[in-house]
Amino acid sequence: MGHVDEGRLDAARGERALRRLVDRLPFFPGRPVEAWTAPSGRAAAAWVSHGPEQTGGSRYAATEPDRLALFSGRPIRWTDEHEADGRG
Repeated sequence: MGHVDEGRLDAARGERALRRLVDRLPFFPGRPVEAWTAPSGRAAAAWVSHGPEQTGGSRYAATEPDRLALFSGRPIRWTDEHEADGRG
């Protein structure tokens, strides 16, 4: 993730750096590096994650043109009783 106060962030630089790292690791074979850039160009993020078939259908990133949410760790489902349920 990165941010600049003025101008535009070179988001592709972060994507390339992450790809070089991922290519050396055994954890994400064949997984794409994904990326998001804010409409202003001042903030950007790049990530790689396991596919939903490996995480019980959960995704580790949610993006829309003007916002981004990432999380790391085990996906937690919140029940209607406002309790955390990590089993699903």
